[in-house]
Amino acid sequence: MTLMTSCIAAPEATPAPEAAIETTTESTAETTTGSVASFTVSESQTSGNGIITFGAIFSAGAVAPDQVVTARIRSTALPTQTDIVTTHADGSLRFAVITVDLGDNRGRKSRPLDLYPVPAAETLPLPDAYPTGFSASVTVTSLGRRYTLDLRDLAPVGERWLSGAMVTETRFGGSLRDSEGSEHPHLYGYFDVRHYPENGAVRVDVIVENNWTFTENPHNIDYDLLVQVGNQQYEERALTHYRQARWRKQFWHGARPTAVAMPNYDEWVAIGVVPQYDPRLRIPPRQNAALAAQWRNGTAKNRMPANATLGPGLTHPWMPDTGDRADIGPFPRWTVQYLLTGDIDVREALLGTADRAGSFPIHYRDRKTGLPLSIVDYPQTSLAVPDFGSHPLPPCNSECDVPYKPDAAHMPSLVFVPLLLTGDYYYLEELLFWGTYFNLYRSPRHRHGEKGLIHTHQVRGQAWGLRLLTQSAWIVPDNHPQAPYWQQLLDNNLDYYLQRYIGLNGEAPTAPNALGIVTEGLSWPANRYYITWMDDFLTWATGYAAGLGYDKARPLHEFKSRNVVLRMTDPDYCIVFASLHALNFRDHPNAPPYPDIGRAYRETVAPELRNAGCGSAKMASMLGLRPGQLLRWRPERPRGFPLYMQVALASAVDSGIAGSTTAWQRWEKRVSPHDPNASPEWSIVPRR
Repeated sequence: MTLMTSCIAAPEATPAPEAAIETTTESTAETTTGSVASFTVSESQTSGNGIITFGAIFSAGAVAPDQVVTARIRSTALPTQTDIVTTHADGSLRFAVITVDLGDNRGRKSRPLDLYPVPAAETLPLPDAYPTGFSASVTVTSLGRRYTLDLRDLAPVGERWLSGAMVTETRFGGSLRDSEGSEHPHLYGYFDVRHYPENGAVRVDVIVENNWTFTENPHNIDYDLLVQVGNQQYEERALTHYRQARWRKQFWHGARPTAVAMPNYDEWVAIGVVPQYDPRLRIPPRQNAALAAQWRNGTAKNRMPANATLGPGLTHPWMPDTGDRADIGPFPRWTVQYLLTGDIDVREALLGTADRAGSFPIHYRDRKTGLPLSIVDYPQTSLAVPDFGSHPLPPCNSECDVPYKPDAAHMPSLVFVPLLLTGDYYYLEELLFWGTYFNLYRSPRHRHGEKGLIHTHQVRGQAWGLRLLTQSAWIVPDNHPQAPYWQQLLDNNLDYYLQRYIGLNGEAPTAPNALGIVTEGLSWPANRYYITWMDDFLTWATGYAAGLGYDKARPLHEFKSRNVVLRMTDPDYCIVFASLHALNFRDHPNAPPYPDIGRAYRETVAPELRNAGCGSAKMASMLGLRPGQLLRWRPERPRGFPLYMQVALASAVDSGIAGSTTAWQRWEKRVSPHDPNASPEWSIVPRR
């Protein structure tokens, strides 16, 4: 077993892979205790590289600060390398990239693989001695001019992402240059080179970006592309590289691994990184096949192939569009389908879509630091219309149209689960880029400058922003230069909500209310109504942060859960309207919220409906429902507001909120026309 530290200075201001420095490459059976993480290794059909690399998460205290892990398949100990990325507050391991040598995996059935804690030890760092014949280059031809990036001309950037006897991963980066050595003003590329010295296999992530934040006239760039890795060649003609976008392509020199490690979903639920989806769900194989076909053969709304180099994947390309769709929810539908089924074709769609999160124009890299732009460094910079001295980003003056529209209020979670599955640095950066976009979305005045507050977003935007901040703070590597930054942004927002709605340090809340709702970011006329389902999203997001160990989120989640529980249990509120689109909560924009949910009900629901008798056949007939149904989006659309409410109810039960168990029991007794298998992303239930 070995403990390795490798520090390679960056030759220029470019992003540094800041991660793993502790590794073990021997299995020590005598010191193993109980399994701390379990996986299923899928069958390999070929004699490919038997060494696999994947992400692993651990509960607090499971792997002590002086330990790493070793892998076993049943009673067989396997050579293992642990690259530590993130630790819990007590110093125990939280997230690591694990490399395991499976040996000859040909023809093996799916097998269980377990990780056990072992003491860490020390070794010497390995040089990057790549095999004979290995090379990598990118050439683009734009407006008759050729620009090239060749791995042989580049120095390592920052610390290695992986560093041990079994595998290393080093980043190399630089500007694409013409034959005279002049840099392209916008295009910059990286080679993330993963080397397995035992069998000489090399994985190369080729990444080309059009991402610089302050370079004048950011615009789309058309070019012909040629990528060469060893004796492999990839060409593409007339590629349009959108402004503030990047693409990734992966190549192998030598044998590539053909096995994959599927994590134990129940363990992920227990740690809190994903919700508990209903165990009664049974995703039919045809549904997985349809999703895989959509990925491989489908086209998006803009007619762009889903899996094109800069395609949208399965993500809806125009995010502000309203309506029910697969990418909206705590996690996208394809993510849930993979977690519940382990279908290898769905995994391909999941990771391919995560790669194409880079296609959206949300990437702002600071050339001075090489990192995603920080609003602490640039507190007045914003994507919003300039106001009160804010500094707009350089405008696009030509070739500006992008077929994708990001939006904070409809932002999906595209890369967090792929990062946990693979441990790939690309997904970590992508997560931080989306967080950067969210930070820049509002004006400095609205976000309180460098504090990065999200309370003026639409309430659903606050929910997805809080999810994004929580995930970023939870997973960012301990020694990443922006780790304190993401932790502070989350802390700033939790402090704001606590002070406004609950009170901090003995002070009274700024805007107390008995309804458990946020009263900012309302997207309803006159600021007298709140959207129940948007508020339910935020309730879930506060519970998600609390479940991942952020103590400040616990009282906030208790406050937020009050509303959804009251709508299901208060005797003065008819349960049929628990999923009503919007509720009147005050008499005028400057009035305080009503003192109870019964008043909100009476001020919103027409007298003739209230007088029909709660849950009666007459009321159901007036609403176009069957007796026992809750009000939903429209009678002809079975999905909608009740499902959105479900995620909030389930999180309330998980947190032990008063009245939540009764509310859930009433929820389960409702009559629902919805097939939960069709949209499993909303079928969240309390943890068992």
